[in-house]
Amino acid sequence: MIVLIRVDERLIHGEIVYSWKNAVRYDSLVVVSDEVAGNEMRKTALRIGCPQDVKVAIRSVADAIKMLNDPRLSKYRTMVLCEETVTALKVYEGIAERPEFNVGYMKPREGRQELTKGVHVTRGEAEAIRRVKDMGVKINLQRVPTAPAASYEKAVEKLKF
Repeated sequence: MIVLIRVDERLIHGEIVYSWKNAVRYDSLVVVSDEVAGNEMRKTALRIGCPQDVKVAIRSVADAIKMLNDPRLSKYRTMVLCEETVTALKVYEGIAERPEFNVGYMKPREGRQELTKGVHVTRGEAEAIRRVKDMGVKINLQRVPTAPAASYEKAVEKLKF
């Protein structure tokens, strides 16, 4: 069972390992990234940062979709991590489940506007979030589970693309 799909450019880090693990009680993480799946150094670094009691899979988008659709995964409480909203959209398009979509940390950079504190998006990234919402998925803008979630509908109104 997929308990949460989260976008966080940092992927596996302290907040994921402690705060989010306690909040959603996952026992399995699936990192979805074509780039990371092909980079042994990044895969090793991400695995080192994960608790030993958590199963970790780092897959390309296509391989992750196959894995997430496999009925054997249903015995785990799985949290899916993506670096980009566009990747998360591809995952939602490829799976049957519709778990909550948490948009976490996306740093400021050229071409991005602030959606909410710690979440900066380009027009394309904002469009990917909207398309996930249009699938009937609950959108949650929240960096850490102990902070109140920001309203997606309210946040998106202030974008000026």
